[in-house]
Amino acid sequence: MIRKQLKIGQLVNVGFLKGARVIADVARAAGYIGDTYVVECGGQLYELAAGQTRRISMDEAVALPKQFKAKQIAKQRAHATLSKASITMEEAIDAMCALTA
Repeated sequence: MIRKQLKIGQLVNVGFLKGARVIADVARAAGYIGDTYVVECGGQLYELAAGQTRRISMDEAVALPKQFKAKQIAKQRAHATLSKASITMEEAIDAMCALTA
């Protein structure tokens, strides 16, 4: 997880990336607050998200806000569904595990 809010244009050192420039705040672009950024270092683009760094293409960088927003909507719907259900998250997981056993 990224420990502080990064700003576009800021130079950062994250793991093996030294002097990487923040070029996008993915979560904010998708209308959320989170810890997902796109940085450029040595002519390559990287996605920084919750404890992981991965090299990405320009097309992937452009698609990230849309994917992030879709994930957030899915999480919200899952929480809403569970809150209406009469079982707990643990019970739901146990039931799913029993189906696959």
